[in-house]
Amino acid sequence: MVYRDDPEIDRIQWTEGARTGRIKGYPSLVVINRIIEPVPLPLEEVRGEMMSGYQEYIENEWIKQLKDKYSVRIDNAVLAEVKKSLKDE
Repeated sequence: MVYRDDPEIDRIQWTEGARTGRIKGYPSLVVINRIIEPVPLPLEEVRGEMMSGYQEYIENEWIKQLKDKYSVRIDNAVLAEVKKSLKDE
């Protein structure tokens, strides 16, 4: 499940009861029956997202290390030749 910030919803006073107003330009009624305190999700529910985020972090660190260790020099003549050959395909 992906949670996104919604500034219009964030402006609602989060106490039990009914609220009227406009959300995304439409007249709206928001009824809050009860407030559920946030709790950590079980590992089974977040494992995939955590692994994906960690993988992205590791890849970014690796790329940073490679950029620090090796410099990149582009041979424009070779680049032009590759572009031409790809364009001809």
